[in-house]
Amino acid sequence: MTATDDRADALAVDPEYAHIQFGAVQPMRIEIPDLFQALRQIDDRGGIARGWFFDPVPAYILTRYDDVKAAFLDTATFSPAATQKVFSFPLMGPTFLGYEGRKHYVHRKVVQPTFSKRTCAEYVDSLLVPQAHAVVDRFCERGEADLMKDFAKLYPLAIVGELLGLPVEDWDRLARWANDLVLGGDPDGEGLSADQVDARRKTSARDFREWLAPLIDERRGSSADDTLTLLANGLVEGQPLTDEQIMSFMLLLFPAGVDTTWLSLGTMLVAMLSTVGAVDELTHKPEMRHWAVEETLRWGPPVALQPRLTIRDIEVCGTTIPAGSLTMLAIAAANRDPARFPEPDRWILERRPTQHLSFSVGEHFCLGSHLARAELLAALGVLLERLPGLRLTGSPRFWGAAVRGPDAVQVEFEPTAPRKSKRLSR
Repeated sequence: MTATDDRADALAVDPEYAHIQFGAVQPMRIEIPDLFQALRQIDDRGGIARGWFFDPVPAYILTRYDDVKAAFLDTATFSPAATQKVFSFPLMGPTFLGYEGRKHYVHRKVVQPTFSKRTCAEYVDSLLVPQAHAVVDRFCERGEADLMKDFAKLYPLAIVGELLGLPVEDWDRLARWANDLVLGGDPDGEGLSADQVDARRKTSARDFREWLAPLIDERRGSSADDTLTLLANGLVEGQPLTDEQIMSFMLLLFPAGVDTTWLSLGTMLVAMLSTVGAVDELTHKPEMRHWAVEETLRWGPPVALQPRLTIRDIEVCGTTIPAGSLTMLAIAAANRDPARFPEPDRWILERRPTQHLSFSVGEHFCLGSHLARAELLAALGVLLERLPGLRLTGSPRFWGAAVRGPDAVQVEFEPTAPRKSKRLSR
């Protein structure tokens, strides 16, 4: 028996998935090709199992749609506040992500105007489409690209940088901070340990704060309409936000807005380019593009597993989860629950998956959901327009467990002339 077998047996972790760490933050450069198979095994065996979070901490994993949705709604048991106090507050400071009830509402309300459905619709022609064209201009003459590197990473950085009010001249530094804070760093596959990942994240959080401090001072009293200015001049129950509170907001909004969209873009492109006839249909039927976005969010959500700490005992699928336990809500599995979505492992353009859980549900429904959808839709339209004959030339591999997406999307297309759009930074 191996050490892994001993460890699994001691803590009742099934050997079938003892090799997978389901941790919320871990290097993306961990390839887990059988993640969905492991989640399906859990589903088939009762919908709940024990797996590894960070070695050697075990976690419960819920896979069925109804159970995952119920857990999101039951914040009195599966507590966002308790979870974020452990996982994000030490790094980012307190944010509305870890608040509940009225405290959550009044803090979230400060930045809500930037991310409302109506406001995001207004961004399409003024910001999202022009920025997508500007990014495509950088590589369209080549006739080949890695759309993860050349488009998907840069496009949301330009969008979020402008909306938040961050000067984005230093692309490499901002992209690295976002990668470190959300994905755990290790962009070059260095094989970092958990302690090294944690140290890198703390360093990036410190560097981001130091970089942001003078920008906050500049925005106090400003009439600009970006999110940083909203925060610098915003009030919560009549009181202005402190610099630390503003930095915590930005440490949450900036990397989350960049990396989840980057991964979703890559996943959508892989799904579309791997599905016979999809490029042609989406090119000639723009009305189908909305459903391509929704089906992608169902089929391959960028946040595949969401951690929650339980603050009281609860029974799920015949198993008691004790108070103080870590539970991973498997969004990726819930979105492929065959009881909810027929042929769940197929990306089906004609599907209408209006009830997927990729943005959570309830009080903590994702603040950036409208922006993410608008970005994906705008990007899809521009790529189909600007890259005729678009086709895959490689075999994308998917990395990560809790946060997941393709490592590269290598493509070829007919070279086209750039439009010389100048919009990338403020």
